Amino acid sequence: MRRFPVIWILAGFAAGVFGLFAPATAQIGPEPRVGSRIPQKAETASREFTRDTIRHFADCVVKRQPKLAREFVLDRSTLQFGNRYYPLADSYCLGLQSDPFYDEIALKMGGDTMRFALAEALLQSEFAKIDPANFTTVAPLVLPALEEKNYQPETNRSYTPEELKKLDENRRRDLLTLVEYRFGECVGRADPEGSRTFLQAMAESDAEGVALQALMPALSSCVEKGAQFKLDRTVLRGAVALAYYSLAHAPKAAVPAAAH
Repeated sequence: MRRFPVIWILAGFAAGVFGLFAPATAQIGPEPRVGSRIPQKAETASREFTRDTIRHFADCVVKRQPKLAREFVLDRSTLQFGNRYYPLADSYCLGLQSDPFYDEIALKMGGDTMRFALAEALLQSEFAKIDPANFTTVAPLVLPALEEKNYQPETNRSYTPEELKKLDENRRRDLLTLVEYRFGECVGRADPEGSRTFLQAMAESDAEGVALQALMPALSSCVEKGAQFKLDRTVLRGAVALAYYSLAHAPKAAVPAAAH
């Protein structure tokens, strides 16, 4: 049975610890007791602090490991955060964001938060090289295949009701991730220039708001019939950034041979 990855990184520790959580959150806490690796009285950081922490973390990871970050973002074979990508859970990059009032910061990222964040970070140095007009010639992006066996209980052990519920939640979460993938690609193709303007605007700025309004026709047209999902600006930026970066690096569609 598949283990669903989410990255849990604690600044100051040599390596990230991996578990399962949902949306990205940052936790900050005062110095732990001697001999303890669990922050005492940990506090959940504000949305703004969490967003900025993720952005700075992703920028740092891309600077330190650009090749691996690029491979991870463009890997559409699976939704999993495979072993070969574990070095991207770089606690050094999280440590740079430490607040002087706190001794440790822990960052938990779920779903495709890591991939979305790295895609946006990679784009910052590549915007000038990308011609969005070429997106119309790009072949449809490959979607990671979901295997039903990953959501079914194993036959050699018993499961609690909570564990069975979690398997179903995992399936629904992955299906939602694929909806976000398709949505981002649709927006990137429908309005590539508008997507670029939106992604180049600073998050939560007036310019982002203006760009978002201009992008609304594409956003509205790309919502799949019957799809039910909520996108805040962070997830929206991530989905569009991943699609934009993927379209920029995808092969062109094959041209049909001319009839003789």
